[in-house]
Amino acid sequence: MVNAATATNFQDKIEAAFEEKFSQEAQAKDAIAALSLALSGIPESEFLTEYALAVSKVLDADHFAVARLNPYSNLVRTLRFVAHGELGENVIYSLDGTPCARAVDGKCCIITENVAQLFPRDQFLVEKNISSYAGVALTGKDGTPIGVVVAMTKHKQQRDIVVRQVLEFFKARIEDHIEQAEKFERIDWAITQSTNGIWDWDVVTGTTVISDGIETLLGFSKDKGPYDLAAIEKTIHKDDLERFKMALRAHLCAKDPFDLKIRMKHADGSYHWVLSRGEAIRDQDDKPIRMVGCFSDIHNHIDA
Repeated sequence: MVNAATATNFQDKIEAAFEEKFSQEAQAKDAIAALSLALSGIPESEFLTEYALAVSKVLDADHFAVARLNPYSNLVRTLRFVAHGELGENVIYSLDGTPCARAVDGKCCIITENVAQLFPRDQFLVEKNISSYAGVALTGKDGTPIGVVVAMTKHKQQRDIVVRQVLEFFKARIEDHIEQAEKFERIDWAITQSTNGIWDWDVVTGTTVISDGIETLLGFSKDKGPYDLAAIEKTIHKDDLERFKMALRAHLCAKDPFDLKIRMKHADGSYHWVLSRGEAIRDQDDKPIRMVGCFSDIHNHIDA
């Protein structure tokens, strides 16, 4: 039987928990309002950087990241990485054995303390002595995971409700920013070309975006054509494939022009001549991170 003193103590704990929740929700509203105001006038080209720096500061995060994911390879490449309030060098890591995998699978993952002990295979958490982790998954318009936003601290997280609400509030804008930025980069490059189809390859994670034009070029019906760079390479004539691969490597490593004529297998089994061109998108250290390419039908203009 519960005595009066125990019941009173239990009631006090419930009331304290409710007060804490309401207090955090009020803090979250204030934080979101302040961040929204601070980021409202930022040009879209600078938004991701300013967002990462501002949210990292508001959440008192020792490390903060916005990362792009390839759901097929489980590799993640940070688009912005903030360490102790300063913009840092981007990193690449695997989801395997990390709380980010849990965030992607469950849309959100909040661990208030001892996260490094819970995920001992995550070398970053262990080496940086990380205690708390908060991650919110980013998804594309088709529902496919495209990334994750992460806030980490070396101390126990006392404001988990604030952290979650802040990360989730800006989630849709980050998703839209990532997809639109990549789309516009493809369009900006493609409008300078005469092309039948475009492919966009994330050099780091392996993710590939293929335009419908490539399926049309090769005579396939919708969703029946090549879906990634490896599948595209399988359509290239065996006598041209090594040339294609060498040209791609030379462009990525030495910036040689990527511009060559190859034969690609049509849906009816015949081979058609196409002009393959492309250009790498590089990071601040001049390392290739994405490659945008196109194919143009030249079959009727070449003596095969």
